[in-house]
Amino acid sequence: MGVEHRYIEVNGLRLHAVDFGGSGPPIVCLHAATSHAWMWRAVAGVLEGHRRILAVDLRGHGDSQWSDHEAYETEDLARDLVGAIETSPEPVDVVGASWGGLIALRASILAPHLMNRLVLVDVPPSFSSGTGDIRAEPAEFKDHAAVVAWERQANPLASEATVETLAALGTRPGSQGRLVRKYDPYFGWRWPFRADDHWAALAATTVPTLLVRGENSAVLSTEVFDKMAAANLQARRVLVAGSGHLVPIDNPAGMAQVLLEFLT
Repeated sequence: MGVEHRYIEVNGLRLHAVDFGGSGPPIVCLHAATSHAWMWRAVAGVLEGHRRILAVDLRGHGDSQWSDHEAYETEDLARDLVGAIETSPEPVDVVGASWGGLIALRASILAPHLMNRLVLVDVPPSFSSGTGDIRAEPAEFKDHAAVVAWERQANPLASEATVETLAALGTRPGSQGRLVRKYDPYFGWRWPFRADDHWAALAATTVPTLLVRGENSAVLSTEVFDKMAAANLQARRVLVAGSGHLVPIDNPAGMAQVLLEFLT
């Protein structure tokens, strides 16, 4: 699987994307908060002979530029997505995991003509938890082994190869020889999307939509998943077995199969 790094200037920021290659029309993939484009690596490997995967680092994450004034509302990132895909010669399929799903959903309202199909992976349209109710996680590590150990306990269902990818490509060298996480420290204390309400957007989107839930998700309940399906009767939905909230990490083969069935 040939991998290329791509950069694009959007809304005054340089965004980074990983082009995993593959055959067929592109699928643009968005990651979760405090994650990065490489969370889609295993999914891209399964889809290599079927579709081309382009995974984007959201602003403030991975190798994309940070906002110098903490402009990290879902609307800001949705406009980044619109700017990134508007140069495509034809509409694209967009898949978003967790916060990435809300960003994709909002972009489908802003520019539905740029999207062919939309996949929302394990994310509710609104949250009961607050913007500061965030699980504490280390911002830096003494060495690579410590990063791997942390990623292993944080993602107990992930393969060893995926854990290694998350550890190696989600950190960079920091001061005093330590390794630091690749995201703006702002996200260590605030997730602004927790204050969002996207129920109206879910009901209003005209882009064909697939709703995905991880079988053992602690973020998207069965009750809310049912409510989402009732809010958009045109949407299809599917449950991915053997997965928690981060479906592309927990069960990449299952995630890939779901995408193949819906997008082809």
